[in-house]
Amino acid sequence: MKGTVRKISFSPILALLELLLGTLLLIDAIGLSVTVIIVFGAVLVLTGIWRLLRYLRGTKEEAALSWDLAAFAGLVFLGACAIVNQKWLMDAAGSLAVMYGVMIAIAGFMKLQIAVDALRSKRPFWYLMAVSFLLTGTLTALLFLRVFAEGTVWVFSGIVLIALGVLDCVYFILGKTKK
Repeated sequence: MKGTVRKISFSPILALLELLLGTLLLIDAIGLSVTVIIVFGAVLVLTGIWRLLRYLRGTKEEAALSWDLAAFAGLVFLGACAIVNQKWLMDAAGSLAVMYGVMIAIAGFMKLQIAVDALRSKRPFWYLMAVSFLLTGTLTALLFLRVFAEGTVWVFSGIVLIALGVLDCVYFILGKTKK
């Protein structure tokens, strides 16, 4: 039961992220993408630095068995490339729609878990999260299949993400009020 409570309390965070992402996609999809890539690059650099520190703090034997120094070099290189030249990473990824599709798919898998756990726990309104999962899956499929033109995909994705955020908020509120 503790895990279910934790997942239900996570639901508003996911909903707020969907609302924020959907709104930002409607406002400026390319600007959002550049920001996401820069943040991703910074995370890679910080992870690389952490791996270097782990390498340097370990014993010679531990260091020789790890790939921490190589990981440091690779992560810092990729992170710096992402920070300095976002267009390169956008081109390498093939499509921004695919990049967002991956992120939305991960959120969809989390919604599936929440919906099934809520159903198994006989929680009311579990079907709201199931509908959210189905909408997320549909959006992911459309992004991967590249059904829409580049400009239209961001408007559609933004609207769907806002709707998903509202649906997830309703699930959270109804779940809290119904004991």
